[in-house]
This record gives sequence, C-alpha cells and structure tokens, in this order.
Amino acid sequence: DLHLISRVQSALHDLHQTPSTEQVDQLQDRHRRAREGQHRVAYLRKDVSVLDVASQRPGPKEEEKKKKPPRERMYTSDLHCFVRNFLKGFAVATSGLALLAALPAAWRSRHKVLPSLLHPDHARNGVVFGLYVALYNTALSVLGGTSGRRRARAAPAAGVIAGLALTVASKRVKYNASSFMFVRAMEVAGCLLAETCSKNPFASSLAGFADVVMMAVSSMQVLWCWQYDRQSLDPKYAKFLDIHGGKPKPEFDAYCAVGRGAAPLNAETVNSMREALQLPPLASGAPVTFYGLLHPREDSTLVFLGRFFVREAKQAVKLYLPLYGVTALAFRNQKLLKRPLPEVQKLVFSTVRSTAFLATYCTAAWGIMALQYAVSRSHPATSHDWRQNLPGVAAGAALLVEKKDRRGELATYVFMHAVHASLMRLRRWLRTSGRLGPALWAMRSGSADVAVFCLCSAFLAQTYVASEWAIRPIVVLVMRRFLDGRSKRHLSLVAPLTARWSATPSKTDEAPPERPNGSAAPRRSSGR
Repeated sequence: DLHLISRVQSALHDLHQTPSTEQVDQLQDRHRRAREGQHRVAYLRKDVSVLDVASQRPGPKEEEKKKKPPRERMYTSDLHCFVRNFLKGFAVATSGLALLAALPAAWRSRHKVLPSLLHPDHARNGVVFGLYVALYNTALSVLGGTSGRRRARAAPAAGVIAGLALTVASKRVKYNASSFMFVRAMEVAGCLLAETCSKNPFASSLAGFADVVMMAVSSMQVLWCWQYDRQSLDPKYAKFLDIHGGKPKPEFDAYCAVGRGAAPLNAETVNSMREALQLPPLASGAPVTFYGLLHPREDSTLVFLGRFFVREAKQAVKLYLPLYGVTALAFRNQKLLKRPLPEVQKLVFSTVRSTAFLATYCTAAWGIMALQYAVSRSHPATSHDWRQNLPGVAAGAALLVEKKDRRGELATYVFMHAVHASLMRLRRWLRTSGRLGPALWAMRSGSADVAVFCLCSAFLAQTYVASEWAIRPIVVLVMRRFLDGRSKRHLSLVAPLTARWSATPSKTDEAPPERPNGSAAPRRSSGR
C-alpha cells in the first residue's frame, strides 16, 4: 500500500490539470481494491480529494442509463397544425399571386389594377397551396409524431397525402404544377446520381457535363417546336424566342415553310418574302440558294452572323443588366455598401458573361444551318429531317460559355419547356389517333397530372428530410418557410435568409444534411 501511495503521489505531482477520465477510472479501481483489503487511502492534491472528484463523475454506464428528455410536440393539437398552416399558405399564395398580377396591369393601365387584384383564380390557387402545406405538416405530425426517425420515414407518405390537394385545382394549374414538380424531381435525381457516381473518376468527369447534354437535348425539342409546331410551346416562351430569334416574321415564316416542305425553294418564294420585307426582287436569272432565304439582306454568311451576334448581344444586355442589378440590391446590399467596387465588377462581369452566352446560343442555331448547307449543298426537305435537330445541339453546346453555377439552372429551365412541348404533342397525338382511351381520359381529366405530382412530391419530401443538399437552394429557402423538418418546425416568413430552422420547444438541434459517404454536404450556389 505504501508503495502504491508513493507512486500515485508522484504521478499527481507531475499533473498540472484535473485528472482525465481514464486516470480517474484507474484511481477508482485502486481505491476499490484498497477498501477490500480494509485499507483507506486518500490522495490529495491542492486541498481537493481526487476520490471526491472521481465519485462525482458519472461512469460510462451511468451516462448510457441517462435518458434524453422527451421531445415536445411542435403544435398543441393536430387541428391547430392544420388550421395554422392552411391559413399561412392561403394568405401568402393569394396575396403573392394578386401582387404579381397587379404590377403588370398597373404598368399598362390603372383601370385594370382592381380586376387583377380581385381575380377569383388567386383565391382558388391559394386554397390549393394552403391545403398542400396543411396536409403535409399535419400528416407528418400524425404519422411521425415527435421522433426524428419516424418523421423521416413518414415524409414520403406525407408528400403523397399533400399532393392530393391538387385535385381541387383547375386543369391548367394541375398541368403546370405537375410539370414543375417533375422537373425539380429530375434535377434532384440527377444530383443524387452524380453523387453516387463521384467515386468513379470517369463517371464523375462525365457527370460534370450532364447539364450541357440536357441543354442540348432540350434545345433540340424546343427549337424544332418553335419552327414547326409552335402551338406546343408555352405562348410566353414562344414570344421570348421570337424576340431573341432576331428574324422578322415574313422571313421566319418563309424559312419554316420551306423547312417543313410546305413551299419550294424557288424564286417565287424568295421574291414574295423580299416583297414583304420591302426589298427589291432577285435579278432575272440569279441563282436561288438557301442563303438567300436565311439572310436576304446580307451577301455573306459571316457578315450575317456577325451582325446577328451584335444585335442579339444588345437584346441580352437589356435582359440581364436589370436582372443582375435587382438581384444584387436584394441579396447583396450590405456587400455593396462595404465593398462597392468589387461588387460592381462582379455585376458587370456576370452581365457580360451571360450576354455572351445568350448571343452565342442564338447565333450558333442559325450558323449551324448555314454550315450544313455549305457542306451538303442541300436544305432539309421536311421538318422531320435529322438535320433539323442540328441547331438545338449547337445551341446547347453554347452553355459552356456560361458560369458553372448557372448551367444547371438554365438547363433545367429549358428542360421544363421541352417537357411541356412533348406532353402537348403527346396529348394532341392521342386525341387525333383515337388510341389509348384510358390514358387520354386520364390526361384530359387531370388524374395523370395529380398522380405525377404526388409521386414527385413524395420523392422531394424524402430528399428534404434526408439529403437536403441535393435540392436547389432557392427551393430549400421556400420549403423551410412552409414545410416542417425532421425535428424542427418551419421558419417564419420574416426569418433571415441564412436562418436554418425556427426555435422550437425541442432541445435537439436539427442535424445538418450529410452525403451518403458521410462527408459534409457541399454548399450549392443559389443562382440568380
């Protein structure tokens, strides 16, 4: 015992801090042995009994026995959850839609402001959104309770139940909402697939150009429909293409008529187009070529492409400069006040880069048609000729000019319109062919739209509680203010943009989303 005491005293003499847990466990073991031998030993250091300190520390088994305090409910009752979330979603959606409709009406005429504010569709769409938010949060509370694991498992079922709110919407709203959900689900699935393939270097390098491939495929569909099946496109998007297409209507109509085989490429067709453009007719005996139809004002294709690029750049500056300016004032106003010069430089650089992308996108679409005619010396005979898809491929490759963070956003935007055009063509084919009666009935009644919306809602809900990093940040920003999380209630509308979750009675903080391999989730850019 005396030898043991001397060893312990010499060890404690060298320590200048509180004994570690391992040392305390050794002392407790030695003290137990000393007591069994009817010997009492006290080890003192700085007037503090080490045995007293050790006795106050709970052992590992005692810590495991301690139970966590029960997590309190987020709402007083299920009825309170439903009513509160419904009123919030209804008020926000109705007022937001009314404001968005009133601003353009006030710009055109003051007499149209009041009818735009009081349009009944705003209240109906507000009911749909309020029901979606209320059904999701209530189903998550009922099925998941207060357990984080149970709520994570119940999220897909809550997404399906919330998707049923679309049944009270109009047919147009059903179609637009299901298309939006489908595109977002595809984007999230692509992000998760890229994360899965990140371990393979070859697959990871290919995944870096997935947005460019999606942009090229979507542009093939969109530009083909713009030329030969205009009614399949959204009218607003078709007008956008008209503005940035840079072609007068007589010139564009003549080009499309020859492309789909409705008119031959001869002097009569070209002269009728030139007459509508107030240009002199072709000289007698002059050869009629595809170039005379593509650029009747210019004799050289290179001159036409150069002038077209400059005109399109001017149009793009008018689009992107206000867009980036408003974004900077709304989200980076503090940085503008602290460091005005670097922020203005970023604004100018982003505007120039996006302008170069849009001008290259439109110029490449026309330039590839002139190039293929120079190679083959023949123009596409019909609209179904494979060469009609070349403008979309060339335009989609122009996405490489844009910033990496914006490529996915632009590709998703064009992909959404490509899906819209494909579905409209499918509906028209089913209606004219008389085939697939049940499928046509489902598409007409909106049942197919509701089913797609429910499935995509379940997928996004599961991703929201398990892999939030895979969702676009601007979408997460909205979801956090309306949909409850795994262990926290949604944020208030006036919460800061950087806030993660609202304060709740629970003492357990929301765990940050992690990747499947356990690494920290990347911080994705919110885009503009």
